[in-house]
Amino acid sequence: MNDRFRSQYAVWVGSVGDSTPGPGGWSSIVVERSTGLDHAIVSGGDDLATAPAMELTAVLMGLSRVPRDVTATVFTGSKFVLNLVGILAEGWNPGGGEHDEIWSRLVEECGKRFVSWQEVTNDDDAPHLTRALGLAKIVAHDIG
Repeated sequence: MNDRFRSQYAVWVGSVGDSTPGPGGWSSIVVERSTGLDHAIVSGGDDLATAPAMELTAVLMGLSRVPRDVTATVFTGSKFVLNLVGILAEGWNPGGGEHDEIWSRLVEECGKRFVSWQEVTNDDDAPHLTRALGLAKIVAHDIG
């Protein structure tokens, strides 16, 4: 089904980290919706990470695995990311802050495809979110 209102790719992101720098991890699972199969699984982390940096990195790295000029829906539980995306949609770029480099790269990646955003929570029946969070936790544990 190639419905123009349904995204072609789903990007499920998970991250772990604290507000102060320390071990953190992120993960993105990109699913091709026509087949339901994983298109890409990426993860990483940093020993001096913050939660916001891990959240933005998860989205950035997931979107970078989605082909250009297609539709993608990012599924995230991050209020931080969703609030920033809302600001961007209103035409304001909050650059210049602590995460300016990641944010700039994310804005660039969003411009290469048609992106929508969906909030999910741990209470939702979302196995891909559970997998992404699990991978991020493993990375953070291995770093710490």
